[in-house]
Amino acid sequence: MRSGVRGMVANLKAGGRLLSWRSLRAGQLAISFDQLVALIALDLLLQVAGDWLQAPPLAQFNPWSLLYSAGGWVLIGLAAWLVTHLLRRRNLLLPLLVGLFALLPLLHLLQWLAYAIQGTALAFEALPLLVGVVLLWGLWIGPLRLLRLFGVGPWRGALASLLLLLLWMPVAATYSSYAGFWVEAYDDERWQEDEMATPYAPLDGEALLIAQHQQLGEALGRVEPQRPGVTDLYFVAFAPYANQDVFLSEVQIIRDLMERRFDAAGRALTLVNHRDTFLLQPLATVTNLQLSLQALGEVMDPEEDLLVLYLTSHGSKDHRLAAEFGDLPLTELTPPRLARMLEQAGIRWQVVLISACYGGGYLPELADDSRFVAAAAAADRTSFGCSNDHDMTYFGNALFREQLSQRFSMIDAMRQAQRSILDRERQEALEPSLPGFRVGEAMAIKWQTFSDRLSMLACDKRVSAEGATNQGAALYEGHHGQCSGIPNSSEER
Repeated sequence: MRSGVRGMVANLKAGGRLLSWRSLRAGQLAISFDQLVALIALDLLLQVAGDWLQAPPLAQFNPWSLLYSAGGWVLIGLAAWLVTHLLRRRNLLLPLLVGLFALLPLLHLLQWLAYAIQGTALAFEALPLLVGVVLLWGLWIGPLRLLRLFGVGPWRGALASLLLLLLWMPVAATYSSYAGFWVEAYDDERWQEDEMATPYAPLDGEALLIAQHQQLGEALGRVEPQRPGVTDLYFVAFAPYANQDVFLSEVQIIRDLMERRFDAAGRALTLVNHRDTFLLQPLATVTNLQLSLQALGEVMDPEEDLLVLYLTSHGSKDHRLAAEFGDLPLTELTPPRLARMLEQAGIRWQVVLISACYGGGYLPELADDSRFVAAAAAADRTSFGCSNDHDMTYFGNALFREQLSQRFSMIDAMRQAQRSILDRERQEALEPSLPGFRVGEAMAIKWQTFSDRLSMLACDKRVSAEGATNQGAALYEGHHGQCSGIPNSSEER
């Protein structure tokens, strides 16, 4: 027993010497399997104690964190095993592990010290960064000195210790608050209060669905009728996945752009599932979408006007558009169902844009001479940007924010968006999503005529804003709807 304690003390002293660059001899380490187990037990004790210091009041012990700690120890052991095999010094495995676990208690103490001075006069803004740098330095220099102690050359030792550090980093990177040994106690009364405070509380599922008839009717009642002799654009956004904010944000940004730049003011409809809007806007259900398309087909001139339908959600490998809103049992949209709905609406000129993983599965089903169809990803690829740290998906951002805010040609915008998305994915080392599109010949001509009118309107607005309305006609040239002598940019600049 006494020899075990003396060995533990010797190893902890050796760990301190490794970190402080003080001289150390190999004989000062107590190397044995028993010492390795004791150091692992000490590391566990320090983890539990460290989490307890930072735990909320009345915290409860979380035994599941034992699995996380055990996984970390296994990763350290595998990293040490790999390094000793690459060095062809298999006899160093046990000494290396003992030395590594002798370092960990000191690093834990450093973390405790940083936590203790947070919120005191000694704290400063760069403290977390400084602690992180010191920890990384210790986890590289400590193993380097340890390997040099056992005769590994300087260059091989530096590379081996760096490899150890890189293999260890996932242990720290995957740590999160839910993995702590002490977690906040479950409070049933407070949970019930929080549930009652959520915006889902005013309506249960049945009442919510019943209210859709009135909400949808009011939204459609605000849509303005078509203007005879004018190609009007009607815009519908469909965002059926409520659990992430990016889809709501995206349709709001796109709707604003379509209303201001594509003359869709008064002719835009948003169907969205989100906790912040379900009392204000109709839900994005397949039924609501079908009813909306049928109603717009009656308001629009089916042979003259344009429909732009933007769908944004998660997508599955079998090309279903994910639908979620609390506990409501919602139907997921499929390519055949959407094709039937568009056909039944009786609207000839359609632009359908699908921002979802595997969205390319919609293209064969929807391809038509009077239709423009585009998808954020090929039928067997995922798309990106559908998370709460974005306000638009990669597809929506590239097509609308980058391109359609500057040009009116849908074909040109889509081609440029394809390049932009590919460049972004390469920079982020992502598998290319390969967004694609299909456009019918009749639709290409129809949109060109429409974009020429929009270009003329934009030209008139810019010229009028400059106080030179009389020069507008002279400055305008009809080739591809561009204003000669005036930058081809959005009028809101």
